[in-house]
Amino acid sequence: MRISKLHGVLVILLFHYSAFGQSPWYSPNSRGDFILQTMEMQHFYSGFDRGKWLQYSNRYYLRGSMDSVFENQRKGDTFVKIALYVPSAFDFNTRWFMTDNPEFLQHNSYSASKRPIFKEIYRYKALGYHFQEGNSHISLNPVLNIQSGPKNQWGKVYNLNTRGLELRGTFGNKVGFYTRVLENQWFAQNYIRELGDSLGIVPGTGWWRRTDSTGFDYFSVKGYINVNIVKNHINAAFGHDKLFIGNGYRSLILSDFAKEYLFLRINTNIGPFHYQNIFAQLNNRLPGIGPLPGNTLLPKKYMAVHRASVWIKKRLEIGATEMVVFDRDSSGDGGFEAEYLNPVIFYRAVESNLGSRDNAIIALDAKAYILKKCVVYGQFIVDEFRVKEIKANNGWWANKFGWQIGAKTTLNIKNSLLFLQVEKNSVKPYTYSHSRNSQSWTQYGQSLAHPLGANFKELAFRSYFQLAKLPQLQFGITVINAKKGEDSAYYSGANYGGNLYKSNDSRVAEYGNKILQGNLTEIWNSAITFSYMIKHNVFLDFSYQQRSQTGWAAKRGNWLQFGLRWNIENMDVMY
Repeated sequence: MRISKLHGVLVILLFHYSAFGQSPWYSPNSRGDFILQTMEMQHFYSGFDRGKWLQYSNRYYLRGSMDSVFENQRKGDTFVKIALYVPSAFDFNTRWFMTDNPEFLQHNSYSASKRPIFKEIYRYKALGYHFQEGNSHISLNPVLNIQSGPKNQWGKVYNLNTRGLELRGTFGNKVGFYTRVLENQWFAQNYIRELGDSLGIVPGTGWWRRTDSTGFDYFSVKGYINVNIVKNHINAAFGHDKLFIGNGYRSLILSDFAKEYLFLRINTNIGPFHYQNIFAQLNNRLPGIGPLPGNTLLPKKYMAVHRASVWIKKRLEIGATEMVVFDRDSSGDGGFEAEYLNPVIFYRAVESNLGSRDNAIIALDAKAYILKKCVVYGQFIVDEFRVKEIKANNGWWANKFGWQIGAKTTLNIKNSLLFLQVEKNSVKPYTYSHSRNSQSWTQYGQSLAHPLGANFKELAFRSYFQLAKLPQLQFGITVINAKKGEDSAYYSGANYGGNLYKSNDSRVAEYGNKILQGNLTEIWNSAITFSYMIKHNVFLDFSYQQRSQTGWAAKRGNWLQFGLRWNIENMDVMY
């Protein structure tokens, strides 16, 4: 029966939810990301927020910090009512989620391996090595991602070879840590290789070197320390990683597209109110200068962000964000501006009082539960504007803003699970850029927000399907259509507002600017994926991707690939 099948899992989930405080959290494209989003659609809990819970890859939140997430469930539907409407695919996903976090379960016998190696290795299905003493523990896992495919129309072979380790743990109920070290060789798609060839940039990575004329060799390292300052109310994380603010596939505020960076992040929760502070050190690495020697010291710049949000009757969340990027000279004079450390001040006021040249941006975001199993969300960002110029409707260059609107839902089809998401993004020319290219909204030559930068429109559709009778198999479809106004050359030539690294001072015109101005490029990027879990967190992958770029700088390509993943998410190359 359904109730008896779910009894062990849901009893733990509902009545021992406080044990999840330091469990790992999941990046986009991971199995955990998919599961948590479907849990939200099923109203299994409310308050899902990628920016709060999923912004790092495999994070730890301290014991007790998940209380607010499961609070509604504890006070709401009874165990029996939940069990009756959870589909079989959802049942499988719930078990996966619990199995992935055995060190935080009060009753974790079902997560144990039947045949551990030498009695110590893989005592639990999700943990290669695990040691626990009281409330402290440490776990070590291997990481592997091997993907390959046949030669494409240019005679190039797609190949990805990633090996590494992840280490995670906690000390009592106060401090947690996570680190992951990966070594990669990547023979990428042609449009990504061209970025490396022409700009010296590989999306999502930092320093790299050539393996041959087509491959990239690079390290990927992330890690942090998490401290529970006031249980259930104030949590701080310090480390080196990517952050994400938003509820969509993309984010126009802060996304995980660019390379990792050093950050301090503080979350404060009081009832329906949430306040987040981020202070970060970025690299002002300019595109177009090719691969750098490993001993090159890059100039620094800094970022400060604060976001306040409130839940209204547990159905609507409204948030406001203010952020600023500022640089200092290559000698390091100036450093981090201490005025921006004030956690509750308005950055625009600080910028004005300092007489600074810094780049401040404000944003609004919202998310609402509608109908039965649907979430709608959106963002609106403002870089600069003048009401007088907006009313005049004259295309003034500095009316710079962007918007996002999206919806996602799940459907239960005969106990199978279908996830659907559609999203529209639009950003006007010159948004995120600055008169000084070192103060653009970028990190290591890559956008801190949307991968396309500015001067674009994008429509994205994603779906995932999971069969009730074969829940180990996940089938996905992604289709993205984007239009962007490009410059004829990355550094020289006219500046139509799509290149974040060109100074605003080189704009083509003071008035008469419009979105998609310049050399119009249209991109169609679609992918079909199959992922089958043969053991916990061990996946067999198959995918087919097709990308075409028409208009200026036309190009097209298709890639068939298959591979094996172990304890790592899929790489997202849909841009």
